[in-house]
Amino acid sequence: MRCRNVLLRLDQHRTGELENTESTELNRHVETCGSCNDSLHELDRFAELVQLLGSSSPGSCEREKLDRVSTSGGEAWVIFGERGIRMIDRSEISEAELRDQYCVERGIALERSPLPDGLRRQVIDSLQGDGCPSPEVDLSGLGEFERQVLTTIVAIPRGEVRPYAWVAREIGRPRAVRAVGNALNKNPLAPVLPCHRVVPTGGGIGNYALGSPKKMALLRREGVNVEYLERLGQLGVRLIGLGDRGYFCYPTCANVVQSDPAQRVDLRDDRQAAQRGFEPCPRCRPVAMSA
Repeated sequence: MRCRNVLLRLDQHRTGELENTESTELNRHVETCGSCNDSLHELDRFAELVQLLGSSSPGSCEREKLDRVSTSGGEAWVIFGERGIRMIDRSEISEAELRDQYCVERGIALERSPLPDGLRRQVIDSLQGDGCPSPEVDLSGLGEFERQVLTTIVAIPRGEVRPYAWVAREIGRPRAVRAVGNALNKNPLAPVLPCHRVVPTGGGIGNYALGSPKKMALLRREGVNVEYLERLGQLGVRLIGLGDRGYFCYPTCANVVQSDPAQRVDLRDDRQAAQRGFEPCPRCRPVAMSA
């Protein structure tokens, strides 16, 4: 691949939208071409700066506040403003460290203030695994792609999971699976915005910014049979057909959970489902549905 072709594809490569063969070829070129390698790093840095500039918008800087929430599901620092929750930090960081870090990264000073009851309830419910169907959050500091990803995952019902590829398809960027993963890994509002409900397209539970054990714990509290999903992933089962309904679904879809186990058919993919005469479930939408 020539330098000119690489430069034309760098942004698609960064967001994960290139085909695997093109991405592999581009990676090989970048490894041996210092100029293109520098261009890729500059593009990554530019994307970070754009996001940082967005997070420093004057509309909410002066009103950002900080409070601590403690629940049976853990503790968290919550940063919020007039438009809703801006960030949740579940690490062991001290208040002073969080203030300094936030100031350096966003140029915004935080003041300690009581979290409004409505927002506190949303955080508590999310940490305890009860979920938050209508979160009040402020995503103004994020880029358009990140906002699309995070608002989409709110539609994943409590007790269910969807693959990264589903999220990419739902936002109209079916090739941006890797970029979706990156956006979810940086989710500043977990678990109110439930990135723990997104799993690898290839099966299993996958990673989580706070560690797989916390992801599993959250899913279990929401009623997901984690061990069942892991077994299906090991067996290469991605979908479940329902013989009595004629649908094929994602394994955690409510239609599967409520079905007769004797009517369930393990499926590798949508092609096998079609060959067996199953139609895609209109509820969990395992493939792109026509309008």
